[in-house]
Amino acid sequence: MKRNISGRWIPSALAGILALSLMACAGTSGTGSTSGSSSGETPQEETAVEETEDVSETPLDEYADEYDYTGEEAYYDAEADTDPLLGGWKKTDSPVVTEEMKALTEKASAVLSGTAYTPVAYLGRQIVSGTNHLLLCRAASTVDPNAAETYMFVTIYEDLKGNAQITSVVDTGIPTNIADLDGGWSAAESPEITKEVEDLCDKAFQKLVGVGYKPVALLSTQVVSGTNYCVLCESTIVYPGAETTYAFVTIYEDLEGNAKVLDIQNCDEDGAVTGATIAE
Repeated sequence: MKRNISGRWIPSALAGILALSLMACAGTSGTGSTSGSSSGETPQEETAVEETEDVSETPLDEYADEYDYTGEEAYYDAEADTDPLLGGWKKTDSPVVTEEMKALTEKASAVLSGTAYTPVAYLGRQIVSGTNHLLLCRAASTVDPNAAETYMFVTIYEDLKGNAQITSVVDTGIPTNIADLDGGWSAAESPEITKEVEDLCDKAFQKLVGVGYKPVALLSTQVVSGTNYCVLCESTIVYPGAETTYAFVTIYEDLEGNAKVLDIQNCDEDGAVTGATIAE
């Protein structure tokens, strides 16, 4: 389920938006450069932008019809970011949620009621008149104790004065299954994809064909006779020009270090889960 509080979810993001992307989106990461014309006109990044309440009026005419911007003066300097995504989104260098980002999430959600958001992975940002931030959050109901906690993609707009508001929420519908019980799932200490986790994914994905998966963030683990891992991945069909979206992948590693995929839950370009695939 997708809820837009203001603005709209940006596909391909992150990327694409979930297109966010991502990388194929790095490819999605469409890049470009900004320069002045031969006639001596002022370069685009130095062009003054008139303030207007219509946020769709952006100096980025090439994107104005396709993307919504929050802010008064939206611009994007492609040369300033090395890995931009469509619509000016840029994939973060690390999925780790800093204390600053935790505080921003708390500030943005303070005016809302009914749901508590816990950010678990910082996925991307977009420079506008201020900054849009894309995070994966654990979302729990504060009014229904029996409601399952699920993963949601949350977009937060931070203005130039430090004010913050949630502008888009996409509920994947995927339960986090995190519980403070022995034998249950536990939140990962860090979402960072270490060499160990990367190697584990490589082994598990070897038998998969037709779709390429790239680990983005480690979400949770479960100790069984071995270990289960829940990993957020970029998912790209092996086809020229295919968009990249997200997928939640469950991997099992036995006590001998062998690994296999147990479950794949794919997101559509908006971030919502369209179905699950049980891997052989």
